[in-house]
Amino acid sequence: MKFVFNTSVIGGNIENNQAALFAKNKKTNEIKKTTSEIVLICIGRKANFDNLNLHLLNIELNKNKKIPVDEYFNVIAQPTIKAIGDAIDGPMLAHKAEEEGYLLANILFDELKNNKKKKAHINYDLVPSVIYTHPEVATVGYNEAKCKELNMNFKSVSFPFAANSRSRTIDDYDGLIKLIVEKDTNRILGSQIIGNNASDLILPLSIYVANNGSSKSLSKIIYAPPTFSEVIKEGAFPSFGKPLHL
Repeated sequence: MKFVFNTSVIGGNIENNQAALFAKNKKTNEIKKTTSEIVLICIGRKANFDNLNLHLLNIELNKNKKIPVDEYFNVIAQPTIKAIGDAIDGPMLAHKAEEEGYLLANILFDELKNNKKKKAHINYDLVPSVIYTHPEVATVGYNEAKCKELNMNFKSVSFPFAANSRSRTIDDYDGLIKLIVEKDTNRILGSQIIGNNASDLILPLSIYVANNGSSKSLSKIIYAPPTFSEVIKEGAFPSFGKPLHL
């Protein structure tokens, strides 16, 4: 797998039953040609408000092209209207929208039954993101770039799937687990995983990030071998200078 950064695809065609793409480097302006059997296009998504006639309700989109809402999911311009999911700010993920729907239902219930408002408590930093490729990719919480942006005192540690017994037994051991940890407290700030079952392995990391858990505490959990989940324990050890199988 090869990643090419700072590059834009500027054109393409079919040559000898293969896809030919032309990409331009944004820094050097150099144009390179790449051929392949299959091209997977993933350019992102955006919310579609074209037929909603929002202007008739004086609802204007924000800088992210989303509907502005308050902490109760009320549309700022029209407080009697609620909005959640892809229509508002935050990651465009089904589980994020589902959680907002659950919270909104509770807000409406409190308004109707108890005649009081209950604020939404969702923390968007805790929304896990998963890419269902092979190997899988999963993330939660802060990454290194975010920690640098916030001037946080952190360290990044990792453990390769190549040193995981389950991965070795099935001869499929590409990937690693990375933990972003606060230096002074070993509090887990985030995690990124590339490897087998990353979509499932990210869950315990989400729990630890949500509850300000430490990597030392994470390392004390006993995992049954041979399982992919052992990479979580192994990934925690290097954060306080005690790698186990490295």
